[in-house]
Amino acid sequence: MLLLNEGLAQEFVANTLGVVTRAVQKWVALYFSKVSKGVRGLPLKKSPCHPSYLSREQKKQLKEQTQVGPQKGGYTGNVWTSAMIQ
Repeated sequence: MLLLNEGLAQEFVANTLGVVTRAVQKWVALYFSKVSKGVRGLPLKKSPCHPSYLSREQKKQLKEQTQVGPQKGGYTGNVWTSAMIQ
């Protein structure tokens, strides 16, 4: 909604978020409907994306490793990059 509020086209927002334009149109309709209460009225549901490649244990390990910082993992710098994590 923030992107749309800035004047960006629904098609652009859809492409940016990796969804179809119809999804953005539905979000707008829900947001402005009388039944809706703004953002609180939008439905929360799990995304139908690809299942995770990581097991729960692997996710736990990744979380623990990233919380200690890249330097303790043998990298230089203070910020993780996606290349370091992959």
